[in-house]
Amino acid sequence: MIRALSITVVVGLLAAPALADVTLTSQVTGKGLGKAAESQSITYIKGLKMRTDSTLGDAPKTTIIDVETQKFISIDHQKKEASVIDMAQLRQHLDTSMKGGEAKASLKPNSAKKEIAGRACDGYDISVAMPMALGGDTTMTMVMSGPVFIAKGGPGSADYARFHLAAAEKGFIMSDPRAAKGAPQQTKGMTELYKAIADTGGIPYFMEMNMKVEGGGPMAGMMNKVMGGSAFSNTVTAVSTDAIAAHTFDIPAGYKVKDSK
Repeated sequence: MIRALSITVVVGLLAAPALADVTLTSQVTGKGLGKAAESQSITYIKGLKMRTDSTLGDAPKTTIIDVETQKFISIDHQKKEASVIDMAQLRQHLDTSMKGGEAKASLKPNSAKKEIAGRACDGYDISVAMPMALGGDTTMTMVMSGPVFIAKGGPGSADYARFHLAAAEKGFIMSDPRAAKGAPQQTKGMTELYKAIADTGGIPYFMEMNMKVEGGGPMAGMMNKVMGGSAFSNTVTAVSTDAIAAHTFDIPAGYKVKDSK
């Protein structure tokens, strides 16, 4: 009886997915409104928590997502302030303000192959179509599309996918939720995209998104002149599965904390 129980426990431990901390270092480039920008970002994932540090110009920023407590934290290191957003409340607001057609996201494999940061990656085509309503024109659609290269089975890939699938299930937003209130459809479209990527079980080592606005009215033409041609790309340069300290996901001591609505 004891031996049988011991065997059962061992088999269970072997079958359980091994949890590992994951740190991604990425190079981010973007262009839009006649400007170009480049920055580096470092993303830490530990279980169902994620922290991203980025610097654009001389302004360091940090965002922390805690799926279990349903909190999104935005930290301004220059002001030494942290804004805490209750995602459960935000989702209720987005659900009631959602109007118009549904946002759609697709991820389709292609035959492209590429080695990035020492990992073999498979190519996919991504597309996100998000209804827009501006100036009374409800016929506009923002379309974001481009290639993505995903590495499967590499260090940290299972834990990266596990976090993003859990976040998508809870309706988390992978960008500043405060901007989501003015563009709920766009927010939903990007959430669907990240879920589709996580469903592959891999890490996107390269992703490029090009933007355009479609529609037959004059407002669509004007918006396409303003926003069309905007693009950003994210390239992973290093992946580590070294242990991450739990305090990495804490708000720094002495920072002013405020709840954002």
